[in-house]
Amino acid sequence: DADVLDQLVTLIGAGHDTSAYFLCYACFELARHPHIQDALRKELSTNEDDLFRRVVRETLRLYPVIPMVTRVAARATTVVDGCGTEKAIPKGARLIVPFFLLNRLPEVWGADAADFKPDRFLAISGGVAAPAQGFLPFGSGARSCVGQGLALLEARTFLRELLDEYELRPVPGFAPSIKAGVSLTSAGGVRVRLVKRAV
Repeated sequence: DADVLDQLVTLIGAGHDTSAYFLCYACFELARHPHIQDALRKELSTNEDDLFRRVVRETLRLYPVIPMVTRVAARATTVVDGCGTEKAIPKGARLIVPFFLLNRLPEVWGADAADFKPDRFLAISGGVAAPAQGFLPFGSGARSCVGQGLALLEARTFLRELLDEYELRPVPGFAPSIKAGVSLTSAGGVRVRLVKRAV
């Protein structure tokens, strides 16, 4: 069936790059936070996934692989902007939802919104999303990502195998040069040092 083939191509094609980008950013943050890296290494050798889910959420909060989406207003409505001014949105208006900016708002995430702190998700259970905070890294409803389950499986497998063999260390002076297009990439890639673990 052509529809199934289209879904499979989307799952494999779109899922490959997005998972790779996400895992690069996760490795970058784990290298900068060795205590989280060590705790995650221990957890990944078990059947637990509490810290893993928090690391995934926090990485996707700071580095949403899809940094923005567009939507069309299904009906006329109004919203209140950050200055308290009511704005009219007519039916059919094209809207941009900038996840990269929303996920870093101190008004939502606290004064430390720019910091990598997986424990900010301790009180949020269930899947990866946190709808009350407007955090929808895989979308929601009928337009949600078909590859979410595969992405989480790939991430857990990759991180388990990588952290079992290596310690991740930061590259002194390196910071990603974020480029927001269809996907959130970094000019020149994302750098970490891999140090073979003594087993």
